[in-house]
Amino acid sequence: MNQGDIPINIMDLINTGKTRSEELITKRKKHFNQIVEEIKKEWDEVEKATKFLIPEEVREYFCVDKPETPKFSSYPDGVPSEKDIDDLRRLNPVSSIKDGVLRIPGIEPIDVAFGLDVNDNPYPIFRLLEFNENSQDGSLEIALYYARLKFALKKNINSFSHQVKVDGPPFDS
Repeated sequence: MNQGDIPINIMDLINTGKTRSEELITKRKKHFNQIVEEIKKEWDEVEKATKFLIPEEVREYFCVDKPETPKFSSYPDGVPSEKDIDDLRRLNPVSSIKDGVLRIPGIEPIDVAFGLDVNDNPYPIFRLLEFNENSQDGSLEIALYYARLKFALKKNINSFSHQVKVDGPPFDS
């Protein structure tokens, strides 16, 4: 039996199935994109709130560590299952303050975590991980110094030590 031998009433059901399948995919894609937009909006709000805790001089370079949001087409058959959509919802931020990173041109990225003071108010802790960690106190200035030092060492700048000033900023502008 070839395709031409399929009875008309069965072909009508097949065509109806195709249409319903396309409608289901369109509906699921719309729902998926709506959830992704909600997640992005919530993460943007978290980043905005968190930035207020970062010193103004470096605030523009701060980015919250956000999970990567999957693309609709990245799922098997190009369509996420209901479980995939439930998993996607778990990417929403739970708290309003999140850790992040300072990405300043010309220096290594600086990790930013948040601690709580005695009154349970959050404050930023700046660290350059895996580099002179015992010489860091969580201050922005020390983290910036080591981030610049590590960047210079990675770039093999031999004149780095000549750029350090005893009575001023550690680097010439």
